[in-house]
Amino acid sequence: MQSRVLKTILATFLVALLAFGWLWFEEQRTHTVIVTGQHTLVLPAQVTLIAGLRDTLIIRNDTDESVLLEGRPIAPHQQIRQRYRTPGTYQYVCTSHGGASMDVIVEPFNIIRWLQS
Repeated sequence: MQSRVLKTILATFLVALLAFGWLWFEEQRTHTVIVTGQHTLVLPAQVTLIAGLRDTLIIRNDTDESVLLEGRPIAPHQQIRQRYRTPGTYQYVCTSHGGASMDVIVEPFNIIRWLQS
C-alpha cells in the first residue's frame, strides 16, 4: 500500500515537473520588424529566431503604401505574424520596393545557448 502511494506521488511530481518545464522552454519571444521609408524600404539585414520555441516574427508596415514581401501583401499600417518550426534561412524580398531584402535565420534549439540568452 505504501509503495503504491509513493509511486502515485512520484508520478504526480514528474507530470508537474514536465508541465512546468514545457511552459518554461516554450517561452514566447517576439521580434518586431518595422517597415519604414516611403520610396526606399528599410529592413534589417537579418533576424535570428529559434526553432521549437514560440518565437514570433512580426512585420509591421508603418508606411502609407502597401508592401509585398514574398507574395504576402501588408497593407499600410498593418502587420503580419509568422512563426517558424523548421531550422533554416528564409529570405524576404520586397517586390514592391526595388528588392529590399531581409534574412530570417531559424536556428535549431540549443538548451545551453538558450539558457545564456
